[in-house]
Amino acid sequence: EWEIETSADGVGVINGGSFRLELEVNGFTSLTSDIPYDAVALSSNETGISEELIPNFSTSANSNEITTIPPIDIEEVLFPGDRLRFSDQSTKYKYYEVQSVTGTNAILSEVFIGDGGVQVSTTRHYGGRGSPLSSRIHCQYDEDLCPVASESKSGSLQSKLEDLSLAIQRGVFVDRDGPNTQNGFIWRVTFLDDAYPQGSDFTVRVHSNSLTTFGNQGSAHVSVSLLNSGRTYTTCT
Repeated sequence: EWEIETSADGVGVINGGSFRLELEVNGFTSLTSDIPYDAVALSSNETGISEELIPNFSTSANSNEITTIPPIDIEEVLFPGDRLRFSDQSTKYKYYEVQSVTGTNAILSEVFIGDGGVQVSTTRHYGGRGSPLSSRIHCQYDEDLCPVASESKSGSLQSKLEDLSLAIQRGVFVDRDGPNTQNGFIWRVTFLDDAYPQGSDFTVRVHSNSLTTFGNQGSAHVSVSLLNSGRTYTTCT
């Protein structure tokens, strides 16, 4: 079982970008395609998962500013790049992207269209369907249908690893925690193949890091660590 963690130093807050992993097994090395900074864990999550945000948010029609009611500092709760939906928005399946967060307020990348006032529900979304350019469903590079920009924003960590089908035969299981106060995540990966002999088993490394931080403050990092060595279990009796 391996753990992949993203983090930022200082006052940095991760707001985008991607990273790539290197997988070595039985003497062969493979590279994943770009993995989004906020990748969902499983392929089944790619159609979209959401979480209810605890603060109550108030919106105003035709304004891109949202505020918390009562005032609560949300700088460690809501992050630039987050995609939100509000209970009283006019277009049910539209995402509103957060542009910036300051204290108790946030600025959206476009004005809110819908009924203003305190929203009964505000949810943050990961994954989700869309056009070839906006979809977060896993895709592999294609000049027209899955350009580089789309590939780097789409797909789960499970899909990115299972693309390496010559190395991984039985797939992987992934779970995810986050975001933390710097919009970092932790993924834990279990390889479902039988373990190889010591020295030849699955080894995960960071190949490249293209994560970005809001306002270029601080630096974003990706770290990988082994939690549990591989084991092969005999047939149960």
